[in-house]
Amino acid sequence: MIAKVDHRTKLKDLQKQFNKKFPYLKIEFFSRPFTDDGFAPGKYQVDNEAFINEIALKKPGVKIAFSPDETVIDIERKLREDFGLFAHVFRKSGHVWVQTTSTNHWTLLHQNEHAQEGAKYKPRANIFNSGEDESRF
Repeated sequence: MIAKVDHRTKLKDLQKQFNKKFPYLKIEFFSRPFTDDGFAPGKYQVDNEAFINEIALKKPGVKIAFSPDETVIDIERKLREDFGLFAHVFRKSGHVWVQTTSTNHWTLLHQNEHAQEGAKYKPRANIFNSGEDESRF
């Protein structure tokens, strides 16, 4: 997938293009590097209505490619090195988005397929619930 990027591109437009190719993944952008020591993502998250040229430390190029065979760490590094954007990829897990920090060596395809499989899982009813007061257990 190749996304066109210029000074008129909003972060949300790049996010939509990425999410169209990888529906169980999303990219979020931050005002500082995302580190493994774990800052709260919302604290430094950039509003996705911002134009790329407003936050990029480097002049945006014309295109960026997102290949299913690239790892999360490759994509995050490419965005940082080519555009000066601090980005992080998240994976859908049920109804929440989880950080991919511990699986950033997985490819985008693997991340997306893993999340897709998880979306198929439907928990079964609680076999211990017999209609009695659960506070006793």
